[in-house]
Amino acid sequence: NEYWLDDSGNKKIFSTGEIADGYDNFADTYEYVEQDENGKIIKNNYIERCSIYLETISDENFTYVIYPDNTLYVLKANSHLLNYEIPEEMNGMKVVGIKNNAFSYEKCYDVVFPESIEYIEPFAFSHCSSLKSIILPKGLKFLGSQSFSDCTSLKNITVDCPDLICETPVFNDCKAENVFLNFKSITSYMLS
Repeated sequence: NEYWLDDSGNKKIFSTGEIADGYDNFADTYEYVEQDENGKIIKNNYIERCSIYLETISDENFTYVIYPDNTLYVLKANSHLLNYEIPEEMNGMKVVGIKNNAFSYEKCYDVVFPESIEYIEPFAFSHCSSLKSIILPKGLKFLGSQSFSDCTSLKNITVDCPDLICETPVFNDCKAENVFLNFKSITSYMLS
């Protein structure tokens, strides 16, 4: 669990982790805790930061979630294209992430990522059975669990992301022939 303190040290937010709903959809749920000077809890409630509560905008190819810091995450692909190019920004806001299941089951061959992408959530590209090759952007910080699982045509994988720490299975059931990995932590089951 992670937590953040305010300046006085009395307010904490604890992450309770990713909570699955049984259909491989994950929600970010946090517990807000306020304590008195003796550590006694005086206020406690749960906060869900789920994309369904945030405003969205769309263009021809994608629907985006607008986060409070005016950054965008790709929520879903609107067009069923063979080749996708994710833009670096939309309406003056930087595209920094891809939500869970955003491309799941798409029949695309290729996805081009902008350098602005820092987060790829769990299952983002799962079951993209036609996807042939990926090159992840250097600034990537988070690569979610099974984000490229069951991409059975994926032959070329390049993950040259020096700041990435990835400790979950990501490329489950892929049959890659060419793999280049360069990042801080690689688990034995990442390429299971």
